[in-house]
Amino acid sequence: MNQQTLLLRLPEGEGDAQFVLRDAAGAIREAGQDSLAALAERARGQAVVALTPGPEVLLTRARVPARNPRALARALPYALEDQLAGDVDSLHCVPGARLPDDNISVAVVSRAQMDQWREQLREAGLDPRSLVPETALLPTHGEGWLLWLEHDSAWLSTGPGEGMALDRDNAALLVRLRLEETDEEARPGHLEVVRHGPARDTDQGLEALDGQTLKWRDSEATLLEEIAQQLPAKLPFNLLTGPYSRREQLGRLWRPWRAAAAVLAAWALIQVALVVVDIQRLERERAALDAQMREIYETAVPGSRAGGDPRRQMESALAGRGREAGAAGAGDLGEALAHTATVLTRLSGLSIQSLRYRPGQMELDLQLDSLQSLDRLKQELEADAAWAVEIQSASARDDGVESRIQIRRVGS
Repeated sequence: MNQQTLLLRLPEGEGDAQFVLRDAAGAIREAGQDSLAALAERARGQAVVALTPGPEVLLTRARVPARNPRALARALPYALEDQLAGDVDSLHCVPGARLPDDNISVAVVSRAQMDQWREQLREAGLDPRSLVPETALLPTHGEGWLLWLEHDSAWLSTGPGEGMALDRDNAALLVRLRLEETDEEARPGHLEVVRHGPARDTDQGLEALDGQTLKWRDSEATLLEEIAQQLPAKLPFNLLTGPYSRREQLGRLWRPWRAAAAVLAAWALIQVALVVVDIQRLERERAALDAQMREIYETAVPGSRAGGDPRRQMESALAGRGREAGAAGAGDLGEALAHTATVLTRLSGLSIQSLRYRPGQMELDLQLDSLQSLDRLKQELEADAAWAVEIQSASARDDGVESRIQIRRVGS
């Protein structure tokens, strides 16, 4: 997919922003001016690169021996202290490429201005991947300097990634001062002047620059269109680094929620622990029920040992007894045992001492923990109206109650 890039220049006031929409090959698809909010709609699905106005960002050089990125970021403001008028703590310094003379190119902007741009973009709904000084992307001309004239502004490019924004009417004076500040061996041999739009009388002042050969050229393209066509794959600067990086911005959003997230994580761990404890409790109860079912099976089938699934073993044993005793008798015994076993497995503190069966009725000798348990057993067995229960005896002992009960089908 040929992803397009929306290149926009942030307005210096309240007006619209210049923009260019270019494809991956650098061809211009659309260009013009629009509000930032409208450009946010155009930017959906596109990469966004925002250019900052040149007068707000200083491009300079610094000598910093440190090469570790973190150490470089800490040392850079103090390496520039002599060049800067303001408090270095109020400035955002972004390192660029290391130059052949071992200096580092640097972009410097006030933190207040960065905050203003970020808020301006956020309110419009724009989230650019890069915020680049426009003066770092000015077109160049061989070993000479290039001066671009457009409307009321002018831009001086002194080399790749190096430039400054000027007032057009004072461009001749400002270029002369820059030449005087430059070492003689580093001064350009010629100055190319590119003009977009109509000429002005003040442009003629450039003809008076001493020692410079001027080459004039008119351009139908705007400066932003020229930048878009020559946009490098690796941008010289991205001001959205350090405290303004996406990671740091996400960190700022995350920090107020850390305490709540910690409480939520602790709550989740407690819930998991409770679930584990509950599962273990249910496993113990299941094991106890299996043990009771095995006990009932071994009592009902003397000489047999329960193993595996006692319920299936009971069903198999009942089927065998049914074949021996006849279909009717086996049916009564099977139904009586099935009904009784279902209730007995639900009661704790109960054990079966012996079981006797005669057609139509079954007697059980039981050991229980209390008379209340015996009464509860009778009630649950009689919950099915098809069965009647008679307590034939009940004797209290130190360790509980011994009882004999008779279970028979109603009407038999």
